[in-house]
Amino acid sequence: MVDMIRGQRASSALGTLKFTTRHAARVIEKLLKSAVANAVQKEMGDVDDLVISEAYVNGGPTLKRIQPGPKGMAKPILKRSSHITLIVSALPSGKKRPQNKRRTSVSAPPEKVAAGFVVPVSPGAEAVDETKGV
Repeated sequence: MVDMIRGQRASSALGTLKFTTRHAARVIEKLLKSAVANAVQKEMGDVDDLVISEAYVNGGPTLKRIQPGPKGMAKPILKRSSHITLIVSALPSGKKRPQNKRRTSVSAPPEKVAAGFVVPVSPGAEAVDETKGV
């Protein structure tokens, strides 16, 4: 699902997720609405000016449970979880999004909103993940 919305404008991505019947679309739609609301609150721009610059899903912790089986045996159950990351950035004023779907390097925006956390970005520097404990 995140492959479908990566690189799209936030408004068109919300429309895409709204009419998709997959269960993951509801979760990603809720996360995108949260990121857009945070970006609007930080005055990065309107919904039409925001682009999903990065979107990826990583594996999260797995809960290990057991299901009783025949003859006193136990069958394992793995309840998997995921970490979803959406990074929404504002388009520079007066610039349009590239028409091709290939990833192109655009001048670094002043800041990015990563699922509610503002991460300042300077050219050539890596973004620091502020979601992890210190």
